[in-house]
Amino acid sequence: MAEQYSGLSDSALLELTAKKDTMAFEELYDRYAPLVYKLISKITEENEKESAILTEESFLIAYKYAHRYNPGTENAYTWLVYIARNKAVDSMRRKRDIPGMPSYTQSYEEKIILPHLSRVIDPLDFSIAMSVKDTIENALNQLAEPQQLAIFLSFYLGLTPEEISEEMNIPVKTAAVKLQNALTNLRDTLLRGDN
Repeated sequence: MAEQYSGLSDSALLELTAKKDTMAFEELYDRYAPLVYKLISKITEENEKESAILTEESFLIAYKYAHRYNPGTENAYTWLVYIARNKAVDSMRRKRDIPGMPSYTQSYEEKIILPHLSRVIDPLDFSIAMSVKDTIENALNQLAEPQQLAIFLSFYLGLTPEEISEEMNIPVKTAAVKLQNALTNLRDTLLRGDN
């Protein structure tokens, strides 16, 4: 019976999961759990227990909100990965005991943890992501170290420009510009294909 799910696209599996098809959800889990765990491990700085718990929690969120996934975006991969990233970053921010951090409620989960994907972005699935992985890593490695650090602090640690400025010991405006320049340079390098 599981074979009938293995050939389905990620979007199709999420649509079935929205209908509470647990076999479809199990297939999604089998496809993505190792990737999600690896991403979360990078964010949690290799804390195995926390990474395992956050991986499970991320998939529970995906199951709970599968009906909110928009199949028109054809970005199930991105949707799942961003749930994991957002959940892990949120967990790490809560550990840092940031003043004014809102309570973790269902409303917060829907606004902050669930990704809200645009229909304008190109579809991305696991196979495409894996095929461009090395290209993106090479482009990142071409950035100056401070730009690499700014992207890492923003994406993996979820730091705001204010927090990046503290971490890098630079003014807030400089941190914001450094992050914007890093993203622009990364985009330009990828578009030129000189990686």
